[in-house]
Amino acid sequence: MKKLDELHDLILKRKEELAKLGVSINSINTNTYTNRVEIGVDSKKNNVEKTLLDMFGEAVVVIEEKVEPTRTTYNGYLESGLHIVKNSSSYCTSNIAVRDSSFNYYLVTAGHCLWGGSSSWTQGSQYIGYGATWNTGYADVGTIKISSSDATKYVYLSSTQANYFTDVQPVNTNTVGDYVCQSSATSGYVCGYVTSINASVTFDGYTFTKQVRANYTVNGGDSGGPVFTWRTIKGIQSAKMNASGEAVFSQMGYALQNIGNPTPILN
Repeated sequence: MKKLDELHDLILKRKEELAKLGVSINSINTNTYTNRVEIGVDSKKNNVEKTLLDMFGEAVVVIEEKVEPTRTTYNGYLESGLHIVKNSSSYCTSNIAVRDSSFNYYLVTAGHCLWGGSSSWTQGSQYIGYGATWNTGYADVGTIKISSSDATKYVYLSSTQANYFTDVQPVNTNTVGDYVCQSSATSGYVCGYVTSINASVTFDGYTFTKQVRANYTVNGGDSGGPVFTWRTIKGIQSAKMNASGEAVFSQMGYALQNIGNPTPILN
């Protein structure tokens, strides 16, 4: 066991040297059952496996293995559907990124996630920005000012970059029976059907009208997540009706109107 751990540490120390040789290591695992140190790489081609075996000997085994980011992992950009944390305590879910006419970038989420004064936001323990605006009325929408380098078109479903949006659904074009999905911090990637296209809800003293109800699963922390059908972004997850268990979402078209019609990042 000690010799394996020493080998593990040696491989770790030589990662930078190996990277210069074109060998990128994704993972190192000391496997006491096989008595080997497993080295995970993208591909064993182009002499990658041979280089590692020549350098570290028969006590290592080279496998093709990638490290898959989770919803709570900061991966250098902010997809829709990620777990985002306010003031190191409560959490919500990220939606699309947008850009205003002055080329400031913002991450959309639910407006009620920003209630309660100034807010600092993190994703995967990485600071991403501060709460900028929130609105009521037709849309439960808020924005977090972010770096342009964090903005992306991608959506986290069951894995990173699993989907992306190409268009925003126009307002008031949902119909009962439409198939919709959401991707969120707590419930994950779930789908259901629209049950009402004209709902009004009141919570914490604010009333939201022209909301849409659907029967997909929703739980605390899902607020702000994207509601969509394939590559069309439809809305922002807002609330849950306790009696029926149905979800309530705000229409994205109204949300964008409420925040000054910024340009969604769709490419």
